[in-house]
Amino acid sequence: MSLARAATSIHSLVIGGAVFGLLVPVLTVRAFVPEPDRVGIAIARANIKAHRNQPLQLQLAIRVGGGPVVAQGELETQPSGLARLELRGAGGLRERHLLHSRGHAAARNGQPLDEPRAMLPPFFMLQTGSLRGLQSSLQGFGIDPLLVGLAPCGRENCYVLGDPNRVPPMPEEAVALEGAPPAARSKRGPGSFGSLWVEKENFQVRRMRSPGGTRVEFGAEADFGKIAVPAWFEVREPGRDPVRFEIQAVSKSRRSPAEFTVEWVNDSRLP
Repeated sequence: MSLARAATSIHSLVIGGAVFGLLVPVLTVRAFVPEPDRVGIAIARANIKAHRNQPLQLQLAIRVGGGPVVAQGELETQPSGLARLELRGAGGLRERHLLHSRGHAAARNGQPLDEPRAMLPPFFMLQTGSLRGLQSSLQGFGIDPLLVGLAPCGRENCYVLGDPNRVPPMPEEAVALEGAPPAARSKRGPGSFGSLWVEKENFQVRRMRSPGGTRVEFGAEADFGKIAVPAWFEVREPGRDPVRFEIQAVSKSRRSPAEFTVEWVNDSRLP
């Protein structure tokens, strides 16, 4: 072999090895965290398998700050994003909350509440049966469905949707090879964006965080007939006692979308 040919072969090996070395981190990252669409599809399939992808009625017992039961409640929630909650407490107290396309409305004994507590989390994210429906729900709650990372959540690992600080970094060289922009990363604090946490193995929802810092924790799933839902969920607002909702019974809801109205919220006489 001539010296020229030998030099060319060595040069090719060096370049090939360098490119391979650049690709290995990319393959490792991608094997570690799947594409966002794959995670979204798996969440939707888990919802279908649990028979939650239908309008649901949940009977609830409510505790505040780890204390005794202070109220009973009924949550009506639909995969489309509509939800309404009625709480009944001592002394005839009746509080109603509505989540609809225009936001959150609430009233106590028929009197509107200007600054209601976040008593009505978007449970419908556990009901969506399609990737498109899930992505729409996430965006409506301030969660970027195109960002996915991985983080510990209790004894398990969770995929985290929407948290730019948990997206694995992609080497700059790999970005150049693919011709794609690097994943967005944020310097904002942990409460300034929305996120959804799902277990890595079974895609059960474990946590939601709103852009304002309100967090919702979900317990392990329990079976209520053919329908599986978390046995409880807890709303944690900054600076306030947590509110825990214990699910007593679950059934298919027969409410029509026309019954999710502000008029219902403000009229305590309606059943």
